[in-house]
Amino acid sequence: MPMNDAPEREPAAIPERRVLAVIAGLALLCALCVLVAWLMLPSGATRWSPPQVFAGPELETAPVAGHAAFLARQRADLAGAGGRMPIDRAMAQIAARGEDAFAPVGERP
Repeated sequence: MPMNDAPEREPAAIPERRVLAVIAGLALLCALCVLVAWLMLPSGATRWSPPQVFAGPELETAPVAGHAAFLARQRADLAGAGGRMPIDRAMAQIAARGEDAFAPVGERP
């Protein structure tokens, strides 16, 4: 048996053609994405438009009177205005229930 000192070539672990095909496919996909983005970009988007003027702040003309009216509405709601139960009566009913104050009112079917 003759001794061959030349090293044997190992087979490629990764096939070169597949790698090149994947790279070419990715390049084609990137080019396609750029083309689609370029086609979808409206041509007028690159034109300059003057800056728009923002609306001024919407300040209250009478903030003290507005706050007083807000507090009056809150106090009326707590006192039972609009068909609501007054807060004092509601708290008395909850306190009268004792330990079961926050238990469900009706039994489940």
